[in-house]
Amino acid sequence: MIAPRKVKFEAKKKENENIEFRTFLKCNADEKELDEQFKKLHEELFAKYDCSRCRNCCKMYCGSIPEEDLEKDAEYLGLTKEELINSYLIKKESENTYVTKHHPCDFLEEDGNCKLGEYKPENCRK
Repeated sequence: MIAPRKVKFEAKKKENENIEFRTFLKCNADEKELDEQFKKLHEELFAKYDCSRCRNCCKMYCGSIPEEDLEKDAEYLGLTKEELINSYLIKKESENTYVTKHHPCDFLEEDGNCKLGEYKPENCRK
């Protein structure tokens, strides 16, 4: 497996090849079957991977918190639900969830830990 710090560099070297491959898949593959295959591959690759080694997902994407988690996350941070939303989040109407205002994720700390600690959303744990 490629070291996390080298992924972006290695991907850039193969950018044209990757675009051609994605175009081929888009035009020729069964979307549902392809999604299932990628999900299975992802689960196999990351089953034993320690995400704290790179935190690339936290750096490249916005975090996402389901509405039902807001109260406990706010309490953990010593905020009200409204303060949590106003300080960090934007409502994503289509999915009944909130996303962080920025990326890297607003909850990513300098040392690579998550400000939400044990209360970080399940999607972040996976």
